[in-house]
Amino acid sequence: MLSTRAPDKIYKYLITACKLHAEKFFKKKLFLRRIKISKFPSFKFLSYFIFFILSGKIFYKANRLNVCYSEVNIGRFILGSVFTDFKSYTSKYIYFFNYLKYFYTAGKFINTGEKLLNENNFHCIYIDHCGAMNGVLFTLLAKKKIVYTNNYPRNIFASKVNISSFNGEYEDRLKINKTKKYLDKKSQKRAAKVLKKLSQNPEIIPWMSGTNFNSLKKIPNIKSYEYIIYTHSFTDGQLWFGNDGFENSLDWLLFTLDNLKARNKKTLIKCHPNYFNKDFGATSDWDRKIFNIIYEKYKENSNFYFIVDSIKNQSLTKNLDKKCIAITHHGNVTLEMSYLGFKVISSQASFCSKKFQISNIWNGRAEYSKQLYKKHNKLKKCNTKDLYQLVNELFFDKNSYYGINSIDKVFKKFISKKHSKVLFKNNKLNFQSKVFYKIEEKNNYKIAKKLSQNINF
Repeated sequence: MLSTRAPDKIYKYLITACKLHAEKFFKKKLFLRRIKISKFPSFKFLSYFIFFILSGKIFYKANRLNVCYSEVNIGRFILGSVFTDFKSYTSKYIYFFNYLKYFYTAGKFINTGEKLLNENNFHCIYIDHCGAMNGVLFTLLAKKKIVYTNNYPRNIFASKVNISSFNGEYEDRLKINKTKKYLDKKSQKRAAKVLKKLSQNPEIIPWMSGTNFNSLKKIPNIKSYEYIIYTHSFTDGQLWFGNDGFENSLDWLLFTLDNLKARNKKTLIKCHPNYFNKDFGATSDWDRKIFNIIYEKYKENSNFYFIVDSIKNQSLTKNLDKKCIAITHHGNVTLEMSYLGFKVISSQASFCSKKFQISNIWNGRAEYSKQLYKKHNKLKKCNTKDLYQLVNELFFDKNSYYGINSIDKVFKKFISKKHSKVLFKNNKLNFQSKVFYKIEEKNNYKIAKKLSQNINF
């Protein structure tokens, strides 16, 4: 078995769990080996890289985003890495430097993956952070080998080969797919209960638990607003759920604002509360600075009202006209606004399958533009059964991110209260904590084994 990470701290447990699961599946003992990324791309890739630069394609946004090599859309993984650097937003020189740097890096990952497949001396591999550059490896290897990974909205999971509906993209395996598990009245009631709680207390979401909220200042003629836009982080997790035609959430936001400005639409723009969450460190500082740049650019538009503070959505929604259209790229606000009876426009690049008929989904700039131009009565209503189905899959499936067998909950079962207080900050597992080294030896195997029992294909 191969791994992209050394088995230490949290990865000691994740990788061991995957190894135990694989040994049971293959019915044989496996030995762990960490992979090394190739120092250089192949000559063929270098030729492609140089041609891309000399052809001038690098200066066109669509080309940068959609660049493909060896049947891998490396453009989205390159850009996802580029925009982790705040300076990529503030300097074109740094942006292009980072783009070329990660383009070259993608070549090294391609070379690594192709060599691993040619050597064919492993059964499976654990790959971390597949929404970033490691996604290149995932896309290459998942068609022919079992790949283990973990990320929201799923727990640890295994990507099985030879699935006809799978085209190799990471997000196709990561997203919640529509099933028929939760259709009884009990399931619908508990879903409604969660949605109500979510709209009133967003702190129940782990990454919102450290957010400090302020009171909403009075917005003049609030019921006159036709749209409300919910913004996202600009530097964290860009393109994690796929390529929908925008380089990042800033690109999407500017496109949205320019469209609504051209039509003189009265619009509220709500900043994400985590722009003010100290738990996110520099990321929240960068996001706040970028949002302020947007604010300065559009603040003179009398039709736009920017909410530049951390407020709970409930204080807004109870005052909005029900015909106000909610616009968001992705996220839980789609569930919340749909539950409250608002029509929502959101991207296909989200944490769930497009088969869930909850919002008005688009994929690509042209489709998005069409959705923005639709009148309220032409937009689709939320399918309540689909909404409840998704909420049950997300919050009550035992092996989901929030399920009883999630990574967080397994750790809480086996560690002391003393260690738990340190390991969990604001209800979030601290992956970098030194507490992992202090967990009793007798519990190490128990934790890994329990995690392995919850891994699904």
